[in-house]
Amino acid sequence: MIIAAKTYINYNTIIEAIEKVEYDIHSVEYEIAYANNFLKNYLDSEYSDYFLAHKNNILFNWEFIIKFQSPSETEEKKIENKNIIQTPQESRQHFIKSKIKK
Repeated sequence: MIIAAKTYINYNTIIEAIEKVEYDIHSVEYEIAYANNFLKNYLDSEYSDYFLAHKNNILFNWEFIIKFQSPSETEEKKIENKNIIQTPQESRQHFIKSKIKK
């Protein structure tokens, strides 16, 4: 009985090792196919410097970083205190006043 159990365990470990090697072979083949079909064309393109710079978080002279922040409590109160247009008449009046001011 013990010999049968050992034989079965050895058989399963051999099968698992074979499956792992097959998986590794397929993953390497996929990596090679990716490099040959996409990455090579990508690196040979004229925009490769531009894309690689952005991938490495390098900005060009004409680019800027924009930081978005939520409004503070005082700004929120200012927004709440503004006149909110609720009807079409108010909207029309607001539009006319803005045109007259200019």
